Amino acid sequence: MNKSEKLAYRLSQILSRLHSGEKLSLIDLQQEFGVHERTVLRDFSRLAFLPIEREDGYYFLKQLDHRNPKALLTLNSLSSMGVDKLFPDRAVMTQALSHKTQAILFRHLPIEDSSRFQTTLRVIANAIHQRNTLTLTCQRRRYHRVEPYQLINEHGIWHLVSVLRNQSYSFRVAEITELVQHDDIYTPSPSFNEKLIREELHWNTQGILEVIAQVGSRRIDDYQKSEQPMAIQVLKELGYGSTLISIETSDIHALMPVLKSWLPDIDVISPSWVKQALVRDVEAYLATCS
Repeated sequence: MNKSEKLAYRLSQILSRLHSGEKLSLIDLQQEFGVHERTVLRDFSRLAFLPIEREDGYYFLKQLDHRNPKALLTLNSLSSMGVDKLFPDRAVMTQALSHKTQAILFRHLPIEDSSRFQTTLRVIANAIHQRNTLTLTCQRRRYHRVEPYQLINEHGIWHLVSVLRNQSYSFRVAEITELVQHDDIYTPSPSFNEKLIREELHWNTQGILEVIAQVGSRRIDDYQKSEQPMAIQVLKELGYGSTLISIETSDIHALMPVLKSWLPDIDVISPSWVKQALVRDVEAYLATCS
């Protein structure tokens, strides 16, 4: 198993056993999974939305039940994150979490390892809750008075969706440095929140994103003949049926479908996170076919 599969396996095992009423210790999990104690602690931090309690070195969760207020809180939390869309109805979701028999297992999850920017995620989440503005550096540019609205995981990549000077912006969390949470409170925009809820928001990345890729020449010819929103600059004809191109865009939503439509005749050279997102999408699709 690769790193993503191992992470998905550990989380599914921990979730299943917590919801079956087991009390889990870090030492036992460390030995069972063959990982360092810090890795297990990071796994529990990823489940921070659950009412997990710690006592005498053991982590535990009360049995999930529809009559239990904590259970309702858990289900509502999962629903608000969009996890409920994976299940036909809430009853199936409850059964999946509460029964000792592991009926459901997530595999090949298209996610990045967020452990290296765990503190950044925590600060952003707190700022969103407190409605505090942020100052941050991303791709060597400094941004002041950023209004954070939501953390969104798109194509396995964490993004901070925010408002900056009355415009929607997205910052890739892994690229955020020098993050400062201010005490001042901003007033959320009702229209912006409504668009987020309806998933109608097409945000801008911080500045213009340039993607360098090697693509089959025939694909480029077909694309340029059609009515498409993104301009392509041909950098070099490579001479064996491939072309080196540059695409500049501020809309990640429009970019990914275009790149996927060129598969398998595309190799993204930079940035690496776009290539990783594309690979994760392909792996997730292939997993559904196996």
